[in-house]
Amino acid sequence: MQENILNQTVTISSLPLTIQNQLPMTIRTYKDEYVLSELPPQIQFLLIDYLKNTKNIKYKTVYDITPDISEYGDFDTLPTIKTTVLEYLKNYFLTLPNDYPFDPVFGSTLKLHLQTRDTQLRKTLVSAEVDSIINVLTADLGVNVKINSINIENLNKGDRVEYVISIDLSINEENANITFSG
Repeated sequence: MQENILNQTVTISSLPLTIQNQLPMTIRTYKDEYVLSELPPQIQFLLIDYLKNTKNIKYKTVYDITPDISEYGDFDTLPTIKTTVLEYLKNYFLTLPNDYPFDPVFGSTLKLHLQTRDTQLRKTLVSAEVDSIINVLTADLGVNVKINSINIENLNKGDRVEYVISIDLSINEENANITFSG
């Protein structure tokens, strides 16, 4: 394994300044790329130590982040447009009006619509609420989001009623589902 590391090419200009400043000026100015085995043993040790302790994190495309911590100690990413749309929908539906401090009108009134006794009116209000956020996401993200179906089921739990909302979507011709209960 030590031989594999010694055959690795290092670009001096891509190293952090703290590492570059520890290298002799002659090495920094002679050329920019070195094979580790060409360098003096002290410099090899410094660079090998740096390379071993540096995590190689590469993200292809990141649409947004979530406040969950990833294995790298960083925020978790939303790598596809489908997961981004689903995350945005989830966050919007869980935010009530007046919850967001800088925009008191922002938020979903979906919870209020569920308590409407007239089932036909409830379907219309819920559909209008879902359509409005879908239209915003379609315009902002430039994706094709279509609602296939919205199902509302009420589960009678004796002293209370819980509602389960299931929304079937197609995001850029790819099927997705988001389900809420409360």
